[in-house]
Amino acid sequence: MVAGRWWSMVNAGRWWFMVDDGWWMVVNGRWSTLVDGDLRFVKLVSFVGCLFLIFCVFELATVDGDFNIVDYLDRLSVSYVQDENLDSEGLLVALEGHIEHLWEKHEEVKNEVNRLELSSSTSKNHQIATLSNALDEVQEGMSLLQELGSNISSVAVKLGHVGDQLEGTKIQRDRAIDAASLIRHFCAFANFDSRLLPPFEKLEHRGDMDDIDLKQGIDRTRHAAEDCLTDDELEMAVNILVKLKYLSLELPPQSYRTARQRIEFLNQSLETQCISEFRKSLVVDDSDRMRFMSRQLHTLSPKEHSRIFEAMIDFIFKTFTPTMEDAFGMAVEMCKHAADLARRVFESTSVVLQSFTYSVFQKVIETHISRSISEADDKMAHIHSLFLKTQKTAAELSTSLQLSLDVSAQDELCRQVFGIHLQDYLDMEIEDLRSSYTALLTQFYAEINHQRVSKSTGRLAAWGNRALEGALPRSDLIDDVLTTLMIHSNRDALKRCADIAPPRRTSEWCFRVFIELLDGLCIEHLGYALWYGIQTLPPRKQSKTRPHLIFLQAATQVNSIVFLVQKHYQNYVAPLLVSNPDVLQACIARKNGVMTRLEEDISTGISRTVQAQLDWIRHCLQEQEKLEFKPDDTSILELPCTKACEQVTTALIELISQLKTCINGKNLSRVQRHIGCVFHNTLLNHIQNFTFNSTGAVVLSRDLAAYQQAVARLQDPLVDGIFDALKDLAQLLIVKPDTVQQLCTEGKLASMDRGTISRILRLRSDYKAAKLNTIKL
Repeated sequence: MVAGRWWSMVNAGRWWFMVDDGWWMVVNGRWSTLVDGDLRFVKLVSFVGCLFLIFCVFELATVDGDFNIVDYLDRLSVSYVQDENLDSEGLLVALEGHIEHLWEKHEEVKNEVNRLELSSSTSKNHQIATLSNALDEVQEGMSLLQELGSNISSVAVKLGHVGDQLEGTKIQRDRAIDAASLIRHFCAFANFDSRLLPPFEKLEHRGDMDDIDLKQGIDRTRHAAEDCLTDDELEMAVNILVKLKYLSLELPPQSYRTARQRIEFLNQSLETQCISEFRKSLVVDDSDRMRFMSRQLHTLSPKEHSRIFEAMIDFIFKTFTPTMEDAFGMAVEMCKHAADLARRVFESTSVVLQSFTYSVFQKVIETHISRSISEADDKMAHIHSLFLKTQKTAAELSTSLQLSLDVSAQDELCRQVFGIHLQDYLDMEIEDLRSSYTALLTQFYAEINHQRVSKSTGRLAAWGNRALEGALPRSDLIDDVLTTLMIHSNRDALKRCADIAPPRRTSEWCFRVFIELLDGLCIEHLGYALWYGIQTLPPRKQSKTRPHLIFLQAATQVNSIVFLVQKHYQNYVAPLLVSNPDVLQACIARKNGVMTRLEEDISTGISRTVQAQLDWIRHCLQEQEKLEFKPDDTSILELPCTKACEQVTTALIELISQLKTCINGKNLSRVQRHIGCVFHNTLLNHIQNFTFNSTGAVVLSRDLAAYQQAVARLQDPLVDGIFDALKDLAQLLIVKPDTVQQLCTEGKLASMDRGTISRILRLRSDYKAAKLNTIKL
């Protein structure tokens, strides 16, 4: 197939295939066998196969790999094809020549490859030998390095041992020298008749010994500048004096009293010099010298080192020029200035900065607070504002100056600044809240022109003592604006107490503040309004005048305000009390007690109002004329209902509507059922006081329809049922006498009490004439 593919490239349209019985050629899509005279083509094909294999080998051996055998044979065979005839002899000779040439090329490439392989093998052996020699040299070097390291370690151990011996000897020698010097100095201090050794001789003035020296011709007169030690002398004197102080403490005090006194005197002199030189360095802003004097004083007397801080603080207070009029801003600016100076002078700045901060709070902020509070109108709000500013300033300084003050330390710092202003703050807050509530209530009652009536007992007695006789009911005794002001005042007081109160007493303070709201709003305002409304209700069994329903409006307003108080408690009071369960429980008990009292007053007032309205309804029915249900003419049928029915339904509808605005839930259902049942009994008893003719029975049925339409607003199935039964009873007064017995066996009348049916039948004007008394029920 390879030969066939190649031949197709040589001569387009001709394909050659090797079949079992010979060679076949396809020319223009037709098959033809190869003639015997063309058997030389077989030899040609063999040469081509060999040439193809050689070309493949040559192509693989070519470095560039760009030799294409097909293109090569195409170019070679072009000159041997003429008029679609192949010159096989010429092509065979050309192929043999090319095969010979390619074979020579193959031998050259093979020889070159062998030469390169031999050269590569020789270079490889040389490199292996070189690497082996290098490895041996490295191993030998490592052995030498290990040996050298062992020798160095041995020498280092010996040198360290010798160094320790020399250091120990030097330390002993230095100690001996220091001890000898210390003994000489101590002997000089202990001997009162001898002068002190340098550098202490400058610090002690001995006039008696100066006179003795002067007699011997020695003038020891010194100037004032010579009394101060140089920095080197000061450092030496401090180191020696510290050791002398420790030494004197180990010796008997009675035997070395002189030495102790002179040491104490020089100690004070050195302290004074250190502080004096520190102050001078502050003036010229010499940080290095200030640092040196501070270090020397700390070494000499650690307890007196705070005097350095005091000197720096006094200097800053005297020389600092603030750029702010605000005291808090000035305090922050001063502390930052002190921090900058302290960082240049002291290694540890926390102590000095804390001391300076406390001084600034006491001298700057405390003075400002005292003056500002004395001039403030709203004292409580001003104290709260100043306290928050002080806390903010303390937190800012703690963060910016890295004072490491925790929350408790910051709070303590603020409380120290306020001092007496916080000792009785809660009492002042409570008194201010009471005064505010009293003023609001007084102003409110004055605006509505109401003279407050006092109860016989309780806190309300403080408002006066006037009898309630003749007092008229009022609907304006409860005000939403007043309630909002009182709740907002209590909320502000709670916030102030939460911020200012000590952390452990926050819940107690807030509990007392909330009690004032319960007393001032719920008892003084709402409780009084309910009590007044109850007192102005008409007396029982006095129903000649129509009662008012103002108390129901007051109850509605009280319920709305109680909801606001409950919301105020949940949002603002309870979160402040939750940390103290005992106080929380006490607050809940107190609140529930006040709410229970209000609920009892509301319940009492609603009961009396409902009863008064029912008594008025009963009075209206009693005033109904007897002839309205036994008229002589039918003109009465032109009216929708009787006058009494109109009055009763109006009063009943008004009562039901008002009740739905002031109570709800099961309480509303119980009250509505009570109204419906009482009204039903009243109406049933009222009907039995009349005699009905046929026209009057129709009038009664109209009145009952109006009553039933009114009580339908109660939305109580029981009430609807009993009024349906009453309507069925009224049908006994309308129907013809001969249908009465049948009617009594139908509907609700079938299960109704026979005595009730009998009493209703007796109300018919034709009861005897129609012989209804003979009917068996």
